[in-house]
Amino acid sequence: MKWMIFVFAAAWFAPALPGLAGATCGHLRVKAQVVVGSGDISLADLLESGACRQYRQAAAEVKLGAAPLAGTVRVLDGGQVRRRLNGVATASGLREELVQDVPARIEVQRGGEKKACAAIAEFAMRSLSLERRSGISPESFHCAGASSIPADAPLEMAKAVWNAGLQRWEFSLRCTRSGDCVPFLVWAGESREKESSDAVASARSGSPGISSSPSQPFDDHAAVDERLIKAGQTATLRWDAGGIRIVLPVTCLDSGTLGETVRVRFKNTPRILWAEILSDGSLWAGM
Repeated sequence: MKWMIFVFAAAWFAPALPGLAGATCGHLRVKAQVVVGSGDISLADLLESGACRQYRQAAAEVKLGAAPLAGTVRVLDGGQVRRRLNGVATASGLREELVQDVPARIEVQRGGEKKACAAIAEFAMRSLSLERRSGISPESFHCAGASSIPADAPLEMAKAVWNAGLQRWEFSLRCTRSGDCVPFLVWAGESREKESSDAVASARSGSPGISSSPSQPFDDHAAVDERLIKAGQTATLRWDAGGIRIVLPVTCLDSGTLGETVRVRFKNTPRILWAEILSDGSLWAGM
């Protein structure tokens, strides 16, 4: 009878004993890539599904700051994350040895439904006159830089420009709520039928095929041989990688004009990549 009482007592008090509580928790593993919603990130968001309930509840109380904006990635240092995980384990009466497989870098990005390219194209085309709009279609839009925009985020038009060097319309957009996304760029090329009709109209009138208006900015760099980028200067790079858009400063290693490709280097790093010069003097690179 005494041994039965002992067994029941051990089962009843096991959660309060550090050694026995630790035995019920499997090894803790951290994801290398994490998708979160809006709001704050917690330590529990980084854990794989094998974490025990006791530890996950404690980790949910440890906040790591706000979720990244749509189109950006927040990188967490694996060493710092491991130290916080060990601290939670100690405070919960668990063994630090439970914490395993923590990546050196943990990438966090915003999840949720994304705005379709067709919806972005429809919004952008409303900024053009009917005459200019007739030459492009939603299917001609390239939205790689807008692949992470939340579906419910209202947009604002910053600038619509005809890039004569690349023969395309470029639309600089931003989210009305700055916390929804970073500014981004989409573009669309005109159809050949539209280009032909503009050429005929230009020949008859003796004027350029497309004219600017106060409400629609227009930059024609085709006739101006000026260098938008000079070697050694700092420029803004818009980098599209795997559906994620990042805006960051780089050092230009070459000089160039509109539409040319030059070498750039990230600040304080040896990495070099090729980027295309845009009409506003910024750079774009896709991977």
